[in-house]
Amino acid sequence: MANLATLVARKGMVLLRTVLAVGLIALASTVVVGFAAQDDAALTKAVDEYIEVCQSQYDKGLYSTAKDGLIEAKSEYASDMTEAQESRINSMLEKVNQAIEARSRVSEMLENGKKAVSSKDYSQGLKMLNQVVSNEYASKAQAEEAKSVLESAEKSMQKVEQEMEALFDESVSLYKDGKLSEAMQGFQQVSSSGVDVSNWFGRDSEYYIAKIKEAMDAGGDAEKSGSSKQSDEASADKDADKDNASGNAKQEAAELFKQSVEEYKAGNYEAAKDGFEAVADSGYDIKNFWGRDSEYFLEKISEKSKELAEKAEKAKEQARMAEEKKAREKKEAEQKAREDAMNKLFRESVEQYRGGNFDAAEEGFQLVKNSEFNPKYWGKDSSAFLARIEEARKAEAQKDEAEKQAETADKQQDEKAQQKMQDKPDISAEAKSAEQQKSPEAKEDSYLRVLSEKRNRQRDYTRAIVNDAVTKANQYLSDEEFAKAREALSVAYSNIEKTKMLLGDELYTEYKTRLDSLSAKIDNLQQEARIEAAKVEREQTEELEKEIRRDMERQRQQAVKDYMENAMAFQREQRYEEALAQLEALLAIDPLNSMALLQKQTLEQTISWRKQIEVQNKMHREEIETLIKADEASIPYADDMTFPSNWKEIVKKREQRESDGMSKENLDVYRLLEQKVDLSAFYEDMPFGEALEVLRNSTNPPLTIIVLWRDLDENAFIDQTTPINITIPAPVKVKTALELLLDSVAGGLAELSYVVKDGIIQIATMGSLPDKMVTKRYDVRELLGETANFSFEMDVSNYGQSEGRTAGGGGGGGDDYESDDDDQQEDTRESLTQRASTRAQSIVNLIQETVAPESWYDAGGDGTITTFQNNVLVIRQTLEHHEKIKELIDELRLTLGEQVAIEARFLTVTENFLEQIGIDLDMVINPDDSNWNEIAFTQSHKSGGSPSDTGVPGSLAGAIASSMNGSYVMDDLQVSFLIEATQAHKDAKSLNAPRVAVLNGERASIRVGKETSFVSDYEFEDLSTTGDNPLVRTIADPEIDRIRDGVNLTVTPTITADKKYVILGIQTQYLKTNFDTYTVPSDTGTGTQEYPIQLPVREEARIGTRVTVPDGGTLLIGGQKLTGQQTAESGVPVLSKMPFVGPLFENRGKVKDQSILLILVKPSIILRDEQEKEAVDAMESNF
Repeated sequence: MANLATLVARKGMVLLRTVLAVGLIALASTVVVGFAAQDDAALTKAVDEYIEVCQSQYDKGLYSTAKDGLIEAKSEYASDMTEAQESRINSMLEKVNQAIEARSRVSEMLENGKKAVSSKDYSQGLKMLNQVVSNEYASKAQAEEAKSVLESAEKSMQKVEQEMEALFDESVSLYKDGKLSEAMQGFQQVSSSGVDVSNWFGRDSEYYIAKIKEAMDAGGDAEKSGSSKQSDEASADKDADKDNASGNAKQEAAELFKQSVEEYKAGNYEAAKDGFEAVADSGYDIKNFWGRDSEYFLEKISEKSKELAEKAEKAKEQARMAEEKKAREKKEAEQKAREDAMNKLFRESVEQYRGGNFDAAEEGFQLVKNSEFNPKYWGKDSSAFLARIEEARKAEAQKDEAEKQAETADKQQDEKAQQKMQDKPDISAEAKSAEQQKSPEAKEDSYLRVLSEKRNRQRDYTRAIVNDAVTKANQYLSDEEFAKAREALSVAYSNIEKTKMLLGDELYTEYKTRLDSLSAKIDNLQQEARIEAAKVEREQTEELEKEIRRDMERQRQQAVKDYMENAMAFQREQRYEEALAQLEALLAIDPLNSMALLQKQTLEQTISWRKQIEVQNKMHREEIETLIKADEASIPYADDMTFPSNWKEIVKKREQRESDGMSKENLDVYRLLEQKVDLSAFYEDMPFGEALEVLRNSTNPPLTIIVLWRDLDENAFIDQTTPINITIPAPVKVKTALELLLDSVAGGLAELSYVVKDGIIQIATMGSLPDKMVTKRYDVRELLGETANFSFEMDVSNYGQSEGRTAGGGGGGGDDYESDDDDQQEDTRESLTQRASTRAQSIVNLIQETVAPESWYDAGGDGTITTFQNNVLVIRQTLEHHEKIKELIDELRLTLGEQVAIEARFLTVTENFLEQIGIDLDMVINPDDSNWNEIAFTQSHKSGGSPSDTGVPGSLAGAIASSMNGSYVMDDLQVSFLIEATQAHKDAKSLNAPRVAVLNGERASIRVGKETSFVSDYEFEDLSTTGDNPLVRTIADPEIDRIRDGVNLTVTPTITADKKYVILGIQTQYLKTNFDTYTVPSDTGTGTQEYPIQLPVREEARIGTRVTVPDGGTLLIGGQKLTGQQTAESGVPVLSKMPFVGPLFENRGKVKDQSILLILVKPSIILRDEQEKEAVDAMESNF
């Protein structure tokens, strides 16, 4: 058997070696084939890795190393790399060379900066060193060295600046004291230092050096001329400088004050404070419009600084509290996370323990034991489980030892039996025959002995199985692993059932009783364990619920505290709504919190009170705003057109969107096509494909252009190498350049074009391109509106219309007066619609006749125009034609922006003069003789010297003269006299100037007047009573008429093509009415009653003409001059001519009147674009 086994083993080894050899040969073949197939890929990958290494070296600043690597890769893998790899290497080499060159410049800059610093040229040195630090090509060592030199240079610079500032101040003092030579030395030293030092008014050392040189050139060196002359000249120079600089200094101080105010408004309080302090130190009293000076702003800045400091402190305290809260929450979260982790590890360790993986379980329990937490499982913690693991390991060791001993014993028995069999000598035939001849009893004894030994061994094995099962079951019971204990017993039960015949009744019963007893024990213990587990689980659940309740209570208390703190913080900041929200959240978790309830009530009252205050303030603000609006509405604007102050914002809000229904991608492309670019790189022999590439990259971002080369080749005989035959020396729009390029390449043999679709420009022949038709809408209602054709006229054919009777009686009432009889009649809706449709059709015809006439549907094309509601045009055309249509409509709209403001002036100038002198002298002689009567001399000729009315309006004739009378009585002579003398002069001007604005070429009318009612007649009616003594009464019923006065202006302006003159077709009328009162007598039966009647007297000026007036000029289109003069003299003949006494018997009067009526017209052209530009420029300059 042994030899057979050896032979089989040897043959197996040979077979195995053969199989392995065949496999190795196949594997080697496969590897060789694989390497041959993957050689190119490996080389490509190697080149990529080489490039990546060089890129990494470049990124780290190792430019020389990267360059050497790239050159080596280019030479070593020249035949193996792809075009993309070669292009990438060339690009990287170019970048590396640039970087090396830049680094060399950095080195040179660093050295120059160091030299400048060493030569104390700090400004230049700092500039160079800062450039080195910020240079991306500078190495780390260069940057560190530059920073180091910078730090020392800045310290030295600060020291030099302080010294130069002190020297500058000292030199200024010397200059003011007249010590010009010493001041000159100081200023020159400051100037040569390179430090920029100046005072608040921008005066630096160069300024003072120039001033000193001027003083020295004018009067020589002050110090050489003696101290007295030096002092005088320095003082004179100082005064002159002060006089010359006073105006500039005050202006500079005002400018500094303005800048400081802007800084203050912007919140830059430190800069504003420095400026205001400088203004205060200048001594000038600078104030703003509200009378606030620098001291006021300094106080405000101080208050703001305190307020900001308080807010910063509050923010800092809140941040600290938030940080503490965050740290506390973080600590609690970390502790909770550690606790959860330990609980999880404990549970996993329990599972490992129950699964028999004692090593992992022991490691987990040990970690849990060493932590600060002590989780339990059925009342057992990690220490208990560690102790059980130790006991289990000891029991396992004992079991292994017992099994080992039993196995050793069995092995020894088998070896002894086999040895006996081998040591037994061979039995010869005679011996066998003799053995066979032995008695049957001897043979039976030998067989029974063997059976007995075999039975005993089986019994011993069964006993060992039972003992082992009992041991394991007890061990499992100690670990409360009842399932495993039952499993161990089941093995023993199975064994004793199989060996029941061998064991016999006694042993079988013994083993079974023992196993049954242990099984019952397992049941009891399992039941007890279940009860205990349930109890433990219940206790743990209760404990967990208590812990949850405690946690919830802690969280609730913490939340209450946090909400209350937040509410108080918000309340301190007067953020009452947010504070109330915090309190409501607090009451949601603690509804009976008395402090929160009280605080909530207080906050609600505060919020209500503040809302009332806000409403009142808003009401006051709105009232003030309303009053301001009312005052603003009463502003008499002098300009023809005034734009609102927020016009720029209005324009920005109402800018027309240019999308026109296009997608964002297409809109972006069309915007790029409108950019102007430089295409001077084009030359006539440039290939078409290269030209398109230049055009593609001329914009940012680049255009996406797709060319249908096959279509161009087959239908237009054009390929990428076709020369473009065009140069574009000046910048042009991309769209224009593309069109010129396509036309030039086509050369008239084919029609090339392009379309924009989904953000891509597609170029091909016209027949191969997709449909280019686009539908757009155009709002043209402003072009289709009804033109102005208004006209008002005053009817002067009669004096008015009767209004009817004012009282009853026989006169029939009724209002026969018709108001505004001359107003324009309203058109019917049908006629308006018809005219609007006609105007819309005229616009359609204009577009179809002027923009690509052959492209419209009526002419066989594809373009269509549809009107919508007679004010919107819906047009389907190509984008090129849409642009022309838009240009045409925009040109038409421009004419609507042309307006004319016309002012007609009726200027009346009157001058009236009156002079009247008259004396009446009367004498009475009383003779002494009583036989004579009185002798009286009387005269009355003063009225003969009064001039009459000249008929010119405003005449002073008939004015009551000033008079003086007196008398003198003697014994026989009585003299009385009356002197009347008047001299008057009156000048008057009256202006009536109606004004109207109208669109160019349209007619407008304005009427400004007054309507007056007057009594024109009476209708008398007799009323009588019946009876014996009838009463008769006459009733006068007045007739009331109305008459209109005022100015009427109707004008039709036409702006000339050069926009300089206005052709005016003008009709204007001026009416003025006065009334003369007369009385009409009427017999009433008991007497005569007089009734007043008013008769109107009208002045009228009317003119109609067509003239040309310059824009803004004034033209006298008509007028009238009236003049009148009268002289009157009267007196006593002879006596009035006597010298000296003649004037006593003479009266003279003179009146002179003049009246001039001028009718002038002034047109002003209003161009919308010009007015808007001027308004916007004014807004920007005012800002």
